[in-house]
Amino acid sequence: MLTVSVSADFERLRLTLDDFGRRQLPYAAARALTATVQGARREVQEGMPRVFDRPTPFTQRGISIRSATRNNLEAAVLVLPVQASYLRIQEQGLRREPKRRALVTPAAVRLNQYGNIPARALARMKGRSDVFVGTVRGIGGFWQRLPDRGLRLLARFEGPKKGAERPFFFPAVERSLRRDFNRLMGDALAEALRTARP
Repeated sequence: MLTVSVSADFERLRLTLDDFGRRQLPYAAARALTATVQGARREVQEGMPRVFDRPTPFTQRGISIRSATRNNLEAAVLVLPVQASYLRIQEQGLRREPKRRALVTPAAVRLNQYGNIPARALARMKGRSDVFVGTVRGIGGFWQRLPDRGLRLLARFEGPKKGAERPFFFPAVERSLRRDFNRLMGDALAEALRTARP
């Protein structure tokens, strides 16, 4: 899983408060930490379309958070395991390995609105009488027989690919944390002091 955790040592701040303020500090800190990671999650989700070509809703839903509590002053922004399995490849420029024998890359197959081969499209192609899976002129893939006896490559088989490194998740989260935490902590502490019973 891709994860960035944020925690803080509030000892110096605690020393500046009176007894009443010290009692409110854990509540305020938990609220500020949680609000900070919520904002970081939004930053990642909203920024994805600028980095990735048409990310799917499933990919964007994979950005999650773990909230802080008054007893555990740590919050985290994380990517759920399934989405992390392919976003890590993009983030770190790792080799993309085939799930089976080869990667299937589109050539002349119709793509969905997110630029991907639709689910079950390959199975449907396999079932067509004018399509076969094989190697032609050294190129393996899904081939279509055309009425003029020619052939058209629909999707190509390829081996492992190393992607370009595109750091996105970690920089977006860290930028959001640096920008927002102090302000949110000040707001949460002021609100806790204003609304708490003495």
